[in-house]
Order: sequence, then C-alpha cells, then structure tokens
Amino acid sequence: MPDPDGDLPAGSGDECQIRETAGAVESFRGDGVLQAQPRAAMPSPGVGLRHYAPRARLVLIEGKLAELGARLAGAVLDLPEERVGVMLPAEVAAPAGAAAVVEWGRWAAPEEMARGLYAGLRALDGEGCTVILCPLPPVEGIGAAIRDRLEKAGNREQGTGTRE
Repeated sequence: MPDPDGDLPAGSGDECQIRETAGAVESFRGDGVLQAQPRAAMPSPGVGLRHYAPRARLVLIEGKLAELGARLAGAVLDLPEERVGVMLPAEVAAPAGAAAVVEWGRWAAPEEMARGLYAGLRALDGEGCTVILCPLPPVEGIGAAIRDRLEKAGNREQGTGTRE
C-alpha cells in the first residue's frame, strides 16, 4: 500500500531507477488513482544552466608551465589599449604591464585552481579589467573540468572569448 503522500519509501530510489532495474512500474498516488504517466524527471544539477562568465573578454592561453610567463607577457604587450587582468599560476612571474593579477593557485595543484577560478574571475571583473588572460591547465584530471568551465565562460553568445 502506498504512503499517503505518494512518495516511495526512503532509500528505495526514484521511479526511473526502479524502472531501469525492474522494468515497467505503475505509479499509485495517495488517492489510490493510477497515474498513467509518471512525473517528468527533474533535470540533473548543472545541466542547461549558464555558468558564470566575466564581463571582461576572456583570452585563454595554451602552453606548458615553462612557456606561460612569456606567453602572458606577450599577450599583455599585444593589448596596450586594454586594462588587462591575469589569472596567474603561483609558479609564474607576473607580467609587466598587467593592471591586476590574481594569484590563482599552484599549477601542480589544480584543485587549488578549481577552488579559486570563479572568485578570481570576479575579482578581475571587479578591478575593471576589460580583458582577462587565463592559462588553460593540462587536460588531465580536474584540469579537464577547469578547461571546460573556462571555455564556456570564454565562448559566450557574443563570441568574445579567444584562445591564443
């Protein structure tokens, strides 16, 4: 007999999970009426949601750790009319001419970088940066998720994000 609220017992899973394991499921509700169509599943967390994107143009910089200092310095020099902010790995020296720098965490510890990603982008936005330079971490492990978030933030509808 179903409970008065029509909910499944605690720990039993939802209708979709039961259907995947047991096959067809008939759903009865508290009023004893057979529900012909099960409730629509709620979307998974994070699916279809827009992720934070800075107001500033986000320029994604590819390269190995040993190359990042030179690549960031070159990108700052290429943007003399912009107020340039830099998401800076701890192992890299700040490029001359950057208007603002956020120490992003150690390149060797991508979990630190993941924790500080959105706070760093917001801080550079708050400093009035018109361009944010951000190195793309290696694809391995959590670096893949960081890259994904940066690429989504950089490829807004306006198409202002670029990769160098």
